[in-house]
Amino acid sequence: MMKRDFRIAYSLLGSLCLVLAAALLTACKNSKNQPLHEATLTVSILLPDGTPAAELPVLLFDETGKTALDKDPFAAPLATLTTDKNGTLTYTMEVGRWFANSTQRELTFAVRTGEPGNHHLWSVTRSVRPGDALELELRLTADPSFPSEPSESSEPSDPSEPSEPSEPTNPTDPTDPTDPTDPTDPSEPAEALLTGITLQQQPTKTTYNLGEPLDLTGLAVNGLYSDGSQRPLALDAVRVEGFTSAAAADALTLTVTYEGHQATLTVRVTPLRIEQGTLTEIQPVGGGELVLPEGITAVADRAAMFCDTTRIVFPEGLRSIGEMAFYGAALTEVVLPSTLQSLGQEAFYQCTSLRRADLSRTTFTTLPPRLFANTGLEEVVWPATLTEIGRQAFLGTSRLTTLILPSSLQTLALEAFRESAIQSITLPNAIRTVESRAFYQCSLLREVLTTGAVPAAPQGTLEGSCFVHCPALETLTLPEGLTTLGSNLLGGNTRVEAVHIPAAVTHIAFGAFDNTAIREVTVAAATPPSVETVVGQWYGFPSGVTVIRVPAGSAEAYRTAEGWSAFAGVIE
Repeated sequence: MMKRDFRIAYSLLGSLCLVLAAALLTACKNSKNQPLHEATLTVSILLPDGTPAAELPVLLFDETGKTALDKDPFAAPLATLTTDKNGTLTYTMEVGRWFANSTQRELTFAVRTGEPGNHHLWSVTRSVRPGDALELELRLTADPSFPSEPSESSEPSDPSEPSEPSEPTNPTDPTDPTDPTDPTDPSEPAEALLTGITLQQQPTKTTYNLGEPLDLTGLAVNGLYSDGSQRPLALDAVRVEGFTSAAAADALTLTVTYEGHQATLTVRVTPLRIEQGTLTEIQPVGGGELVLPEGITAVADRAAMFCDTTRIVFPEGLRSIGEMAFYGAALTEVVLPSTLQSLGQEAFYQCTSLRRADLSRTTFTTLPPRLFANTGLEEVVWPATLTEIGRQAFLGTSRLTTLILPSSLQTLALEAFRESAIQSITLPNAIRTVESRAFYQCSLLREVLTTGAVPAAPQGTLEGSCFVHCPALETLTLPEGLTTLGSNLLGGNTRVEAVHIPAAVTHIAFGAFDNTAIREVTVAAATPPSVETVVGQWYGFPSGVTVIRVPAGSAEAYRTAEGWSAFAGVIE
């Protein structure tokens, strides 16, 4: 019965999968053949005082017509439209007519008054794509309801009065109205009219940071005239609109307007807010690399929390990075510049995508607390000057498996690598302090090795509980520069069976190696190290230890020394 029900359920599930696959295939086909949609343009015509120009003829030109209009202000339009009582008109561009051969067209709307030789022309041009719904505004600089003034003519003569015969005129007579040299000759060509504008030169500044004001220094605008000439326009008469630096924009289009004619320019707004050389904000950029500009000397506290860029190029000249500056950021790599002098604690905390940190160019001596805590670090390149790794600096680094600490290191602070994924760690022999729980709960740690020269005057301390809850640890090599061993160093470990105690060790704390599986102990010091007892008991090694080897000639001293005497039977 159960098998039959299973077959029915399996059959139904297969059918459902086929239906879903078919629906998905249909959706994909439809998405590839989406039809184009008509575009609409709403044009508002305003009088000089800002009121709507009602029932006003508006001329429509396509690309070819616009070229003709630039040469002849009385070129024939493609169509003549009329504004409504609100001074607006709406024009619809059908797909079949306008977009059959091109997915981008250019339309010009113009208002023309007067006659050749005495007229006004205003226009606005826009690029249009299928599906666009655009709103355009054209402000007139003169009232189109007042026609151009006619030229003066003489009063008509009374036909009842006889006219006196006129005397022939000298063709060179300066009073002769037909004198070709007369500057008022009505046959002289009219002054060229403005038909459009163009940007002769872009502004010097085209890239802005967040919050910066518009700077038009260097901008040059020319007028285009009906005789084919270009003339520079006064910038104080030009209006530039559309600028804002409130949000990042790769290409922000600004509109330049002069007497109803328009041109455009493009600027970029970076996602950075920089105040007097300090980076205070990074807006989302959608991933990728972000290059910080020269001149930034500091990154403020929390300036780039959760920023989504995957790599930041820091400029030389950067001197400080504040606390939690890149907390939770999407960074995958950090390369710090040589000029950096200060790092705030938790600067890269919770950067779970971070894989590599290169600090080799810096001259840091100390890494601050929780600098790379809870990151995805796999590789660290140390500064040659490093002497201290701060508290929990690498706490919870879930991908950091192998690490060789620099020979210059002197201090490994409290819980520096707690709960990390380290499998192998190499400590310098000259290290001075490994603070409590430095490798606490490193569940994958298999071996602790040492490297480097032994200091002439050892003074190192391995504090208590350094390797507690490291169940995979099999090999424990203690740095030769240690003089003091803390309590409960390996509590709960069952894999380390032998330990070598360096010759420089002079003191071993209560229960240092108790509660472990250690069976063999080698002590290099000829003089028994002092021990810490509680109520006369030391518990330095587990009760199951089978042998404690000491230097030749030292066995009796060990058998009678405080604390060691409890293991007299296995000392040799």
